[in-house]
Amino acid sequence: MTSSLAGRCATRAYNQVSIEARILGCDGEKLVRFCFEELDRSLGQLIAAKQRNRPAIASEALSKALAALSALETGIDRSSPLAPALSSFYLGVRTELARQAWSRHGSKIEELRRDVADVASAMVKDSPMEVAA
Repeated sequence: MTSSLAGRCATRAYNQVSIEARILGCDGEKLVRFCFEELDRSLGQLIAAKQRNRPAIASEALSKALAALSALETGIDRSSPLAPALSSFYLGVRTELARQAWSRHGSKIEELRRDVADVASAMVKDSPMEVAA
């Protein structure tokens, strides 16, 4: 194994352990915040990868974004009056991400990222995500 490959493997392992450690100590609200942060970070990576024409990185970022989105969908409190709206929103984000997966441009994904930041800001106290203008 080359040192570059070994370094990437070590970085991935460290990141996975870091993610798992953060999740283990989460209550419901912190877990929702974590999922929104991961979705935001993944969408940012997807945009950057598309701008740099890096399909492998874009694919990995898309997978991470969809995983975070799935976690948010799974965690919807179905007894909440907001449940139908959240389900519809997450489905819309997922559908648009699927449409944009093969697009060369990230402009629609940037719009999705802003929409996600808006929802995160409304749902999570002290949300670290800033809504881009």
